[in-house]
Amino acid sequence: MRRATSRHFSFSQRLGLNEEQLSTLLEWTGCKRLTVGMTTFLASRDGFESELLKSPRLTLNAPLLVIVRVEDHVFGCFSPKPAVRRRSVGLTNDSFLFRLKPGPITKLSKLHQEHPGVEIVPDQCIACGERGADLLLDLKVPLRSRSLLGGTYRCPSGQNPRTFLAGSFTGWTISEFAILHLKEL
Repeated sequence: MRRATSRHFSFSQRLGLNEEQLSTLLEWTGCKRLTVGMTTFLASRDGFESELLKSPRLTLNAPLLVIVRVEDHVFGCFSPKPAVRRRSVGLTNDSFLFRLKPGPITKLSKLHQEHPGVEIVPDQCIACGERGADLLLDLKVPLRSRSLLGGTYRCPSGQNPRTFLAGSFTGWTISEFAILHLKEL
């Protein structure tokens, strides 16, 4: 397992991540380190209504990591495939969803490999699974964000697919949101 060092914590404090969670993200993504410089968008820094959400910078030519904090839940998605078109990112079988809090730390596997992983519609949403079936992060109206695992990604056995990621199906209050482009894999 890769070890997270103190230089990661300026980034992780805003998301409430500890060393174990950071080390796990490094291992899963194959990234050597996570830094503030990789952060294309951070809501607490840039504002939830920021013009950056409309920016072509969201589709940079680098793997994508999205991390969301909703109350005591921290979750997100990863796509190793860089952006190639203005409306989509990371349509690849190697994409995955994850939950870091509450424990245990969980990487969700795909049920159907033929479905796309992660898609960005600039100034609107980030969709995971086919058309956002498993996780839809609505950037314009965060309360419309939703999660219902089982379309493309497998919900862990014994868990509720409507509440596993964010604690509820919809109506979330997003307290932090980050989009990172991982330049160093």
